[in-house]
Amino acid sequence: MERGGRESFRQILIRFCAPTLAGLKCSNMMSCLITGEILQEMELVRAELIKKGVLIDILYQTPDRMLILVYRKSALAEILKTNVYQQFLREFGYCDFECVHALRRLKARIAADGGQFPHEIGVFLGYPLEDIRGFIENKGRNGLCCGDWKVYHEPEKAKKMFAKLQKCRDVYIRLFQDGRSVMQLTVPV
Repeated sequence: MERGGRESFRQILIRFCAPTLAGLKCSNMMSCLITGEILQEMELVRAELIKKGVLIDILYQTPDRMLILVYRKSALAEILKTNVYQQFLREFGYCDFECVHALRRLKARIAADGGQFPHEIGVFLGYPLEDIRGFIENKGRNGLCCGDWKVYHEPEKAKKMFAKLQKCRDVYIRLFQDGRSVMQLTVPV
């Protein structure tokens, strides 16, 4: 913990984004307070992580908080060039599937709805399309199980993935507390 009991940017990053740093997911989101210390630390970490193919992008911010996407550009680009995901995203007005353009559209959709998550955000987080569609069709109800996302298809496979992601977070938190740096914990592309 940093002064005043607040977590540092790196601590928040490890807690919420370890699966992306480990290369298990294309991206994770995190939210944090906007302070001078956090912004300064974020810029330092951003400059380090880009060397390993991991990018940090602010999706939305209010005067005191920001919603951040930490992602592996190559992994997200693979998802965005998949035909079924493109067809799905077209339903929400996406027409350019390069990462930078698709993320710009996502940011605009979040901002237009006052910081609420549009359903297609699941694509950017690497969720299975069947689960994203299931969530929309069921209005977030009737899931077969819930972990990192609500599951509507192949719950046993999802439960195994949730366990793997949680183990990753637990290990990364322990290693970080033991002195490993974010760079040491980030698997290169």
